[in-house]
Amino acid sequence: MGMVMIAEVLDPAKFGAGAAWMGLTVGGSGVLGPILGGAISNQSTWRWIFYMNLPFSAIAIAAIFFIWPSSAKPSGGSKLHTFLGIDFTGILFMMGGSVCLVYGLQRATTGGRSWGEPVVITCLVLSGVFWVAFFAWEGLLGRRSSKFEPIFPMHILKRRVMAAAFGSIFCTGFPLITATILLPERFQLVNGSSPLKAGLSLLPLAAATGFGSFVGGAISSKRNLTSPTLIAGASLQLLGLGLLTTIPDTLSIPRYLYGVEVVLGLGVGLCLTAGTLMVTLNSKRGEIAATQGATAQLRPLGGYIGLTVATALFNARSEALLASFLTDEQMDAIHRSPLGALAFESDVLARVRSVYASVFKVQMTALVVVAALGVLVACASFEMKAVGMERMNVHKGLGTEVEEVREERKEGNVEIYLWQSRYFIDVITQPAGLAMTCVVSLIRALVAEMASYSSADEDDDDESAFQSHYNGSPSSSSPEPSPSPSPPLVHHNFFAPPFYNRPPTPLPPSPSLTSLLRPSRPTTP
Repeated sequence: MGMVMIAEVLDPAKFGAGAAWMGLTVGGSGVLGPILGGAISNQSTWRWIFYMNLPFSAIAIAAIFFIWPSSAKPSGGSKLHTFLGIDFTGILFMMGGSVCLVYGLQRATTGGRSWGEPVVITCLVLSGVFWVAFFAWEGLLGRRSSKFEPIFPMHILKRRVMAAAFGSIFCTGFPLITATILLPERFQLVNGSSPLKAGLSLLPLAAATGFGSFVGGAISSKRNLTSPTLIAGASLQLLGLGLLTTIPDTLSIPRYLYGVEVVLGLGVGLCLTAGTLMVTLNSKRGEIAATQGATAQLRPLGGYIGLTVATALFNARSEALLASFLTDEQMDAIHRSPLGALAFESDVLARVRSVYASVFKVQMTALVVVAALGVLVACASFEMKAVGMERMNVHKGLGTEVEEVREERKEGNVEIYLWQSRYFIDVITQPAGLAMTCVVSLIRALVAEMASYSSADEDDDDESAFQSHYNGSPSSSSPEPSPSPSPPLVHHNFFAPPFYNRPPTPLPPSPSLTSLLRPSRPTTP
C-alpha cells in the first residue's frame, strides 16, 4: 500500500528519487533484519524484535494523520459506491493461493516432514485451485463491463515490457531473501561466528543494496534507462551468486566474500529500483495501484519460493550424509533448524560443517540458475525507443496514455503541449535572475487571466512588450497574428491537464500563461 500511495502523490519529476527510496526501504530492511535479529537474540530474547516495532508503527501512524496530504482525487462516485466496487472475490482468491502455497511449502521442508503428507498435498492442491480461479476471475472481469474493479487486469501481461518487468522482480526476490537467510546460517554453522557477528557480516550486502537502489534511481532521473539498468543489475546478481559457489570450506571467512556481497547487493539494488520505475512508466492511467500491488506481491513470493527450494535441497542432499553419523535426536534438531548443530560435540560439529558447506554450494547453484533466467527476462524488457520520463505526468493528470502520445506525435498537434511542459520545467530550473523574471511573468499572467481579455489590441501590446524585454529586440520584428475568438477551454494553463483541455483546432496566440513564459511559439502543423 505504501508503494501505491507514494506513486500516486509524488511529484512526477521526483519519482526517480522516490523509487530509489522505495528500493532502499525494501532491500535495506530485508538485509538489516538478520543483523538486528542477531544483535537482539544475542543480548536479549526474540520478543524484543516485535517490541521494537511499536514506536516505529506509532511514528508511521502519526505521520499519516498529520503529514500525509489530505486532498484526494475524486473517484467519480460516492465512497459507498467505490467500496462496493472493490474486487473482494479476487482478493480472497489471491490470499488463498498465496497462503496455501507458502504454508504447504514451509510445512513440507521443515521438521523432517515429507512431501506426501495429506496436509502438504491439500495445501498445494488448494493453492493451485485458488490461483487458477484468480486468473480466470480477473480475466472475466477484464472481458466484460462490470461494477467491480479488477485488482490485476490481465491485459497488462500482454505487454512485453510489463511482463518482463514482473518476471525480473520475481527473480530478484530469490537472492534478496534466500541469500540473506542462508549467508548468516553459513557464517554461524561453517565459520563458527556468533549471531551478532554473522549479522554484521551482512553489512556489505546491506550497504551495497542501498547504494545500488540510489544509483538505479539516479540513472533514470532524466532519461528512461530502466531496461539497461535492469540488465546490468541482473548480470551483477548472476556474477555475485556464481562467486558464492566458490567459497572454500574453511573455518575463517575469506575476505573476498565481502566483495562478493557488494557485487550481489549492487545487482539487487539496481533491479529493485529499475523494476519499480519500469512498471510505473509502462502503466496506463488507473493501473498504478494494480501494477504496484503486483510488484509488492511478486518480490516476497519469489523469495519464499527460493527459500523453500533451498531448504528442500538441503534436506535432500544432507539427509543421507548426516544420517550416517548422527543420532535420531540430532537429526530432529537439524530438521527443526540447521543451527541446531551448534550444540553438538566439536568432532560431530566439524563433520556437519563439512556437509553443510558442500550443500551451500548446491543451494547457490540453484540460485545461479534463477539469476540466469533473470538476465534473460531482463533482456526481454529492452526497447529501442523506451517510454520517456514525461510519461510520469500521466499519473498526475498532466499527460495521456503512451499509445496516444505516440499516435498524436505523428499528427503534430501534441508537440505544442510537450514543448510547453519541457520549456516550463527548464525555465524554473534556471539561475536566480531568470527565476525572478519568471515570477514577475507569472504574476502578469495571472492578472491577464483575471482581466477577461479587455481588448485584443492591449493583449498584443502586452505580449510584444514582454517579448521585447525578454529577447532584447523590438517587438515589431516578429509580429504576431491577431487573436481570434475561442472557447474558454482554448485558454490553456499549466495547472490543468493539457490533453483534456485540448481544443479541436490549434491554439491561437493569446496572452496566456504559456505565451508569457516562452520567447516564441512553435509552428502548429
